Amino acid sequence: MYYEKANVYITNDKKILFDLNKYDIYEIDDETFNLFEEIYFEVEKGVLFDENINESTPKKKEIYELLFRFRNYNSSGERETTQIRIHTSNECNLKCKYCYANHGDYNQGQAIMTEEIAEKVADFIKLNFPKVKVIVFFGGEPLLGFKAIGKICEKMGKETHYIVNTNLTILNEEIIKLINEYSINVTGSIDGPKEIHDLNRVYKRNGRGSFDIVRHNARKLMEETEYFDTVDAVYTLPAQKKYSKHQIAEYLYKEFKVKYIAIGDVITEDETLKVEKEKVQDIEKEVEYVFDNIIADRFIYLNEYSLPLISFFSKSYNDNFCTTGISNITITASGDIWPCQLFIGRNEYHMGKIDFNDITNFDFKKFNKVSDNFYKIKKSRFSECQKCIARYWCVKCLGAIQKNNLEENIITSECINIRKITEIVLEKLGYYILNGNFEKLYGNLRKTTKGIEDKFLNVV
Repeated sequence: MYYEKANVYITNDKKILFDLNKYDIYEIDDETFNLFEEIYFEVEKGVLFDENINESTPKKKEIYELLFRFRNYNSSGERETTQIRIHTSNECNLKCKYCYANHGDYNQGQAIMTEEIAEKVADFIKLNFPKVKVIVFFGGEPLLGFKAIGKICEKMGKETHYIVNTNLTILNEEIIKLINEYSINVTGSIDGPKEIHDLNRVYKRNGRGSFDIVRHNARKLMEETEYFDTVDAVYTLPAQKKYSKHQIAEYLYKEFKVKYIAIGDVITEDETLKVEKEKVQDIEKEVEYVFDNIIADRFIYLNEYSLPLISFFSKSYNDNFCTTGISNITITASGDIWPCQLFIGRNEYHMGKIDFNDITNFDFKKFNKVSDNFYKIKKSRFSECQKCIARYWCVKCLGAIQKNNLEENIITSECINIRKITEIVLEKLGYYILNGNFEKLYGNLRKTTKGIEDKFLNVV
C-alpha cells in the first residue's frame, strides 16, 4: 500500500517498508507496521507534528523522525550540457514505416556532415560546452557520415564516451577500426525476428526488408569488437499481436548476446501500428522478466519496468521529466541546435545555429531561453506528481507530446500505468528480500549498470 503523505510504500504482506524519499528499505514487524499507521493517520489528521512528537514514546518518535519529518528531495537538475547528439547524417538508406523523421531528414533537407564541418562542430562543443561527457552519433543513419564521426572523435579525444545509434546496414573494416579505436558503444536497431523486423524496417530503394544484412553485420561486430552492447527495438501492433515484449527481448538476447535490450512502444498516430495498452497481468509478467534476467546475470531490460528498480538503487532524484534541452541537446548536420531530434522543425524550440565562419558567434540568449522553458517543466509544479509514488523516477518523452503547450499535456492516462508498474516492482523487490535473493540482485545490477543513464537517454 502507498502512503502518499509520507511517500512510503509497504508491501501487501506488511513485512517490507520502502522509504521512497531516501530510497531506503526496512524489514518490519507487526508492531512497527501498526505504529507507522498510527503515526500516519495522526499526521494526516493534523494532531501529530514536529512540535509535539517529543511527547510520544521513544519508538514512535524514532519512526516519526525517520519517515515523517519534512524533507525535500526534489533534485534541482543538472543545468550544464553534458550530452550531445550529433547528426552526422540527415539521410537514411531505409524507409521505416513508423519513422518520425521523414525517413531521416526531418523535413529539413538531406545532408551528410563533411569532415570540415565535423571539425568545426567539435571545436564549437569544446569552446561552448566544455563539460560534455557523452556524444551520441545519430541520424538519419549516422554511419553514412562515418568520416565525420572519425573527425569528431579525433578532435574530442578518447576521454569522451561515444555511442552510435545505427540501423546496422552499413559496416566495413574502416568503421570497425574506428569503433575499436575510440571505444564507441554501438546501439543497433533490430525490431525482433525477421518476420517482425522486415515488416517495417525496409530499404528505401526497393522496399525489401533489411533483417538479413542487419544480422550479418551484428554478428561481424560481435566477432570483431567488444562494443556492440545494446539492441533497441520498436514495438508495434503487428509485433504485439504475435509476441510479448519479453518474448522479443528473449529472441534478441539469444540471437545477439547483448548486455542491454530496450523495447519501446512506437510513437505514432497510425492505428495499424499503435500498440494496445497492457493489462495488469502483462505488466506483472514483464516485471518478473526484468528481475529474472538480472538474477541470472543475462541482460538489463531497459524499459519502464526496470527504471524504478535502477533509479531506486542508484538513489537518483529527478524533478525534471526529461533532460531534453537541459543537459542534453542535438546538433544537426547543418549546425542547427535543437533540444532533441523529436523537436526538429518545431521552430519555437530552435535553440540556435553554429556559425561555421566564426564559432564564437553564438546567441546564448536564445539558447538559454529555450533551455529555461524546458527546465521549468518540473514534477514539483504539478499537484498530481507530488502525490505520486513514481515522482522521483518517472520520465516522460516531451518530444512525443505533439501539442505546443507541453505543460498542459504532460499529465496523461499513462500515469496510471506508471504507478501500477512501480507498485508491482516494489512488491517484487520485497519478495526477493524476504527470500534471500537481494544481495545477488543488487550485485548483478551494480555490475552491469555503469553508464546506464546514458543508455536510458538513448532508447527513444
